[in-house]
Amino acid sequence: MVKDIQLVANDLKLYFRGFEVALNKSNIDDSIRYLKDIRRELNDNLDYLQAKQEASEVQDVLKRILKESLGDYKKRIRRIEKELKRH
Repeated sequence: MVKDIQLVANDLKLYFRGFEVALNKSNIDDSIRYLKDIRRELNDNLDYLQAKQEASEVQDVLKRILKESLGDYKKRIRRIEKELKRH
């Protein structure tokens, strides 16, 4: 996820640099185009990164549930083993 964020940041830096150059040259059309590119880049990548973050959070919850379930099964197995030793 960190690499994805770094890629987005690099793209935004490039667009912002283009925006600055266009402003310094008083090129309004290019300035507006770069601002639109920045907005598009932000919108597209925010959706992508949020989906990736949500998937990561779901995966963490599933891991926790699996660990808890494994713990329960281990306890059950120990109880069954004790009962089998008694018989």
